[in-house]
Amino acid sequence: MSTTRLLDFVAALSSVLIVCIVYTHINTKDCVEFKSISLQERAVIWMVNAVIFGIVLLISYKTLSDVWNRHRYQEENNELQSKIEILKKRLQEQINGNDDPTPTKDSKIEKNKEESEKKKEFQNDLRNALKNLRSPDVPDIEIPRPHKLKDEFVDLHEKEWTSALKSLKKTTQSEDMSIKMLLQTLRDIYSSCCKYSNDEKEEAMQSLLTHNTGDNVAKRKLNEQQMMAEVCKQQNKSTTRAIEEIKKSVFDRNPELVRNHHWTEYVERSVKICRSMSIQSKPMLLDFGPEQNANLNSTIFRTYKATGSKVNFVVWPAMILQENRELLSKGIVEPIERNIT
Repeated sequence: MSTTRLLDFVAALSSVLIVCIVYTHINTKDCVEFKSISLQERAVIWMVNAVIFGIVLLISYKTLSDVWNRHRYQEENNELQSKIEILKKRLQEQINGNDDPTPTKDSKIEKNKEESEKKKEFQNDLRNALKNLRSPDVPDIEIPRPHKLKDEFVDLHEKEWTSALKSLKKTTQSEDMSIKMLLQTLRDIYSSCCKYSNDEKEEAMQSLLTHNTGDNVAKRKLNEQQMMAEVCKQQNKSTTRAIEEIKKSVFDRNPELVRNHHWTEYVERSVKICRSMSIQSKPMLLDFGPEQNANLNSTIFRTYKATGSKVNFVVWPAMILQENRELLSKGIVEPIERNIT
């Protein structure tokens, strides 16, 4: 406050001096002494006044600089002193909380080992909880339930898949090649959605670890419900972005098919369904079937056109609820046709 007042005083004084000097030399009629002197004498007086005024300003500047520097140094010293007091207080708290103020090397190693084990235990608990995604007490994200998704998945095959197949057959693809291409597209989308969802879980886990590690790790209990709510929150926020990014990656890998609007509609709806599957509270799986020449499992797959007991290729995956292996929707395979003699 004193520095500010001193600056205001010097500024006011300087302004008064300047006004007086300028007024004296310009309005000489009010100054009798100036009427009888020559221009040269006036010039000399101007120079003398300028020198005096410069000396006054220089002294004022020096004085103000010293005052300001002392003020600034005092503030820095006060700030450093407060930091020192805080550090002293923390050090005293650590000493008071430790029975042995000068721990030995072995005790330090033992303490670090104990802290490391507690941190690992915490991380394991968190990872185990993440495997279950969300506890029943945490409300589901606003996404379709498993049986509704099953209906959408069946509808996807009957509508968008069928339209895309007809469109591809009209271009350069045979029916078998078109079916395999559409299945591979769905497989890529499903894998991308699962990976995206797992990355979100890892991100949520790291966020929680950041806020729950440090001193006294053992005293912090893993709140599974809060962790599940955080996963829900992360996935809710990123659903739109996830769908757009996965669609773009599929389109970038298949530039020759992007102009086929039947295929793009098939991709867009497949991404939405697979994204919803990957963030369900009860994980849902797609079974893309056995390898070629494997035995046909009629409880999970039905045949497409041919009849036989050996698999030729998979047409459409089966949808399964992971928790109890409940079959929601049968898959479709084209078997190796039996030779009838």
